[in-house]
Amino acid sequence: MQTLNLAIDLSGLIVCLIGLVMVLASPSRSGYRMKYWIMFIVTLALFVLSHMTGLLLGGSEKTWAREVLYVSNYMEFVTPVILEYVVMTWLLVILDPERQWKALRRVLPVLVGIHIVFMFFSQFTGLVYFIDDQNVYHRASTYAVSYLTTAIMLVIGMTLVIRYSGRMSRYQQFVFSVYFTIPVIGVVLQIMFYGINIIVIMTVIGAIIMMLVIMIDHTNEYYRQQEINTNLKVDIMLSQIQPHFMYNCLLVIRQICLENPAGAADALKEFTKFLRHNMESISTDTLIPFAEELEHVKGYVGLQQLRFGDELKVDYDLECADFRLPTLTLQPLVENAIRYGARKREDGNGFVRVETRAYDDRFEVSVIDNGPGIDQVTTGYDEGKVGIALENVRNRLQLICGGRLEIGPGEDSGVRATMILPRDNDSKAALE
Repeated sequence: MQTLNLAIDLSGLIVCLIGLVMVLASPSRSGYRMKYWIMFIVTLALFVLSHMTGLLLGGSEKTWAREVLYVSNYMEFVTPVILEYVVMTWLLVILDPERQWKALRRVLPVLVGIHIVFMFFSQFTGLVYFIDDQNVYHRASTYAVSYLTTAIMLVIGMTLVIRYSGRMSRYQQFVFSVYFTIPVIGVVLQIMFYGINIIVIMTVIGAIIMMLVIMIDHTNEYYRQQEINTNLKVDIMLSQIQPHFMYNCLLVIRQICLENPAGAADALKEFTKFLRHNMESISTDTLIPFAEELEHVKGYVGLQQLRFGDELKVDYDLECADFRLPTLTLQPLVENAIRYGARKREDGNGFVRVETRAYDDRFEVSVIDNGPGIDQVTTGYDEGKVGIALENVRNRLQLICGGRLEIGPGEDSGVRATMILPRDNDSKAALE
């Protein structure tokens, strides 16, 4: 029986190794799937290693074996719940991307914490198991209680999959349905039968199915996003390098050439930097430091102020700057705020403010104007001109760093456009 259990454990470790190799061989190692898959593999490996340690040291007469057995058995009973927590948080990323299910997000870690504490004290009370003087493991009469937390999380997970299947792809429905069903069967059989580690068998089977389907789904989505990114680059070029903007800037520079040649040289320098940054950004799918994007924005603002003078006021309220964001996301928001916000005020007192805020789980970058308000922006969105720029920003935020763009009321009937950049995202928005 011990040989069979060791063979089962070894197969589990091989599955973990194959999973890591597949991650490294994937065309894209980013994405929330890969992050949670790696967490899943590591936790599964700890579970299997803990069980294998218990098998190898059970009955050992070595002086240090007893302490190691207590640790390995504790890990063997704790890691399955952590494994389910990883899968549940993974599921919530898919079903609740806006993080509105706050109660459930609080309940899950509480369940895990209760289980960890319970298993810790059971080490000293023998409620779940005990190790005799010969270092042999024995179940206690209340052994089944140790699976209560796991069972609760599995039931919650399966209920969510059934209830919100419309929010998932068919790959995701299949993966989570299989994974939440197989361990339930395993828990029931493990309670009924003693000897063969059925839980390990069922967990490894679920991991194999999850691994194969997730890798297929991830690879397909990677190539879909590559195609989308190619199309987006064309849209960015058309929406950002706008002929009317270049024409107006050149008219301003022409006028300055006649009145202030030195100022014209500075204007040409800023205009050149602006064009170069835009052209380079078309081929960039990675994140850049906020300071770099801000420098580009200030160059753009400087050109606009050459044209409008004191009628355009732009200020910066920067609580933080040590983070990254997709290139060409801040400048389009500032451009919209100037053209469709500040410059639409008839009294000539238009202003734009750029704000940054840092929170525990995200960075926020807001562009606020005091223009005619949200109706102007939504109308422009429907007509297409404002919409192209905003849609490009939305897509770049989502594809590159898992962020999002929110449009809402600003100040004095103006508009506030806010980019939300997760601290914990696939592209590492925070500077390391």
